[in-house]
Amino acid sequence: MSTDWTNDPQAADKALQKSLEDQFEKFPDRFLKEGKLDGKKTFNGDKSPFYAIQAYVWCGMLYPDNDADFRKKLPESRFQPLEKVVPKIYEETKDALVSVSDSCHRFSQGPMEPVFSYSSLVKKYATNAKVSLGAEDGLGAQLKTLTSDKYKGKDSIDDDFEAAKELAKERLDELSREAKEKETQSDTLRRQLENFLNETKSNQSQITSLNEKYLSPVTDPGSGKQYKNAMVYLNKELEDLQQKLKDAQDEADKIANELKEREDPKGWKFWVTVLGGPGAGVDLYLKLKDFKDALDKWAAQSKETADVQQCQTTVTALKAQIDELIIRMTKAVEGIQTIQDTFRHLGESLDPVIKAIEKIENGTSSPLAAIRKSNINHGINDAVNKYDEIIKEAEEFAKAAQIKVTDA
Repeated sequence: MSTDWTNDPQAADKALQKSLEDQFEKFPDRFLKEGKLDGKKTFNGDKSPFYAIQAYVWCGMLYPDNDADFRKKLPESRFQPLEKVVPKIYEETKDALVSVSDSCHRFSQGPMEPVFSYSSLVKKYATNAKVSLGAEDGLGAQLKTLTSDKYKGKDSIDDDFEAAKELAKERLDELSREAKEKETQSDTLRRQLENFLNETKSNQSQITSLNEKYLSPVTDPGSGKQYKNAMVYLNKELEDLQQKLKDAQDEADKIANELKEREDPKGWKFWVTVLGGPGAGVDLYLKLKDFKDALDKWAAQSKETADVQQCQTTVTALKAQIDELIIRMTKAVEGIQTIQDTFRHLGESLDPVIKAIEKIENGTSSPLAAIRKSNINHGINDAVNKYDEIIKEAEEFAKAAQIKVTDA
């Protein structure tokens, strides 16, 4: 028999956890990622606690994202007992859960994965780019050549200097293009997350209102009796049915025992009496039929009540998450905006370095060499600081969205 779940303050969280674990069994690909090199599948993050966004999205996708499929999964007839005390509860439940599901399905199929990989990819990119600026080979070595005191007079410029100039400019141009690409990618992702945030804010009022209806006291129109909330009322109906079931079974057992005392229940006389004979046999047959009818009715309503309760628990679980989720997503949107701005500033830091290299000509005089060295060093130091900011901002973004960021 159903218990009064409202007595357990953790019931909604437990039900959500179970629902998510069921989803893990049915749709493991949502939780797993495949290694590009070794092909091994590993869990895409910590299983518990679930990421704030992931938990909401997976919970939101427990029901279909359109009216027709929702009605198939959860027929309106399931809610008929509840409609007596909470009118239009089915339509409001359907509208709210379909709206959430539609939003969550589109998000999961679009920007969800990029959001979760964003921090790690950005941090890895910034770390590698920063390292390349100070490396002993590659760009780092070329920049050291261009700022070396060896190249002061017009006669000091040699092939090594020219080669370093060309290679450094090529790599710095590449870093500048990448910064602009990352800025554009960040802008796209920010807009997608912002759209999901706005949809979630819109669904928040529906979910909040619906949850209040499920949890508010209700009055039985027939008896006038008040109940703590809609689910307690449904469970009470189930308890009444179960009591009728018990009464029917007790009565059938009583008559069966009376027959047993008079005749052999395994013998033919017993069954003849039960199926067609007079007296207690007919009574037993009717009581057994009452018992079977009561059992069928109890089983049917028990299943229907369980379906409604699971639906209601989903609503409560979504309500429990949605306020915190909006706060986190707002911070995540702000975090991506900050990273986007820093990528733009990074490009601005690299531009003077590129221009300084472009102005290098054979026969550069000593004063120009000093200016060149200053411009390059200042621009590179500024770029390194910007990469450090991006790394820190990526970690802050991950913290805001409860995403595990992996080191480069």
